[in-house]
Amino acid sequence: MSDNYEERKQNRIDRYKKRAQNANNRSSQLYESGMSSLKQIPFGQPILCGHHSEQRDRNFRARAGAKIDKAMGERKKADYYEEKAQAAENNTAISSDDPEAVVKLQEKLNQAEEIQVIMKAANKIIQKKKLSDEEKIIELVKIDKITEKTAKGILAPDCMGCIGFPSYKLINNNANIRRMKERIAHLKRVSTQETTELKMEMSLFAIM
Repeated sequence: MSDNYEERKQNRIDRYKKRAQNANNRSSQLYESGMSSLKQIPFGQPILCGHHSEQRDRNFRARAGAKIDKAMGERKKADYYEEKAQAAENNTAISSDDPEAVVKLQEKLNQAEEIQVIMKAANKIIQKKKLSDEEKIIELVKIDKITEKTAKGILAPDCMGCIGFPSYKLINNNANIRRMKERIAHLKRVSTQETTELKMEMSLFAIM
């Protein structure tokens, strides 16, 4: 199932890239054709108003200009699909139809919970007025994943003169933790329901 999900994702990326390449090719062909036509007109040659060739000349220039305009449109289309392909490749969001969604969400949840513990522990040390900055750094580096450089950084006042991890970071991270827990619980309920329904269908089929 996981392989099928990743395969569908890769197929979508490949489709975007193919469309971008096709649009690029059409853009190049139209632009070259339009420019080739314009080059047939002598440099600086104006439209001879009133001459029998006027309408033919206008139509010729219009067709060449239209090709160049279409080339620009195809170029924009190519850019659009290239951006779609890039976004699909860079997308790290966990889709609910991913068979590994619960596992991946649990990993992100574990990381977020670990970060929350680290930020709280660090702020607790920073708030100790009896400790000097040097002593605080010594205590901070004892916390897992906090280096001396990081410790010095969170002890440096921000633009508001505050030190440590700001409260909004803890609040936002805690909100993310809550959302991930709710989503994991929802996905597990859906999975259990689907499994139950499948078993019931199989039981009915066996009876028939």
